[in-house]
Amino acid sequence: MEITQALCLSTAHISQETRDLLGDGEPGFTVWKAEYGFFMPCYPLEHGHRLPADLACAMGAALKADCEFLRLDADGPVTEGLPTYE
Repeated sequence: MEITQALCLSTAHISQETRDLLGDGEPGFTVWKAEYGFFMPCYPLEHGHRLPADLACAMGAALKADCEFLRLDADGPVTEGLPTYE
């Protein structure tokens, strides 16, 4: 059996523009829309995916924590040290 980890962060860590891209657009990478946020695999930042800066920051936190997935949830925790957006 293999178990993977996901970092859960508040959607406050991404801008409305990024939320719109993830929810309605075609961001150019895999992302699943959840009822109150998004779930996506963590892409190594050097792989050339064009991530918005705010999403890259959240993804970097997940990668630093050795997580394979990032979950952005409206009820997720606001994490000190990461930028937040209105």
